[in-house]
Amino acid sequence: MLEKVKAGGGLVINKEGKLLFIFRKGIWDLPKGKMDLGETLEETAVRETSEETGVPKNKLKVLTFLTTTRHIFYKTTEKIKDCSWYLMKTKYKGKLVPQKKEGIEKCEWLTLEEFKTLSINSPSRVKYVVNFYEQLLWYEIL
Repeated sequence: MLEKVKAGGGLVINKEGKLLFIFRKGIWDLPKGKMDLGETLEETAVRETSEETGVPKNKLKVLTFLTTTRHIFYKTTEKIKDCSWYLMKTKYKGKLVPQKKEGIEKCEWLTLEEFKTLSINSPSRVKYVVNFYEQLLWYEIL
């Protein structure tokens, strides 16, 4: 049986309605990472989003829980990662700073249309989270 890892991630929207993405290993992704001992999944999502993009934690406001995804990943061994995704907003207009030690090459604000154009190689879980958000907008739930 594979070890399970709990993680949290963020879908961040700014005042212009753009979403925050990271670019790593040739694909557009969303900031996420493993939960630390004593953290809630929401705290994990905020911390990881801040660490991977340079947006200060105090500039990220969690609006709501979005959804959960599951995928298998490999570091030294194969593991299952359950990631809880949170919708966040920010008024931050400062410089985005990609976390180089995590292999993140750049961070950018993209519109939904820009992401759809650029996301051909993005993981299905990322497309799922973005689509989930888009459906909430379409149904005027947000």
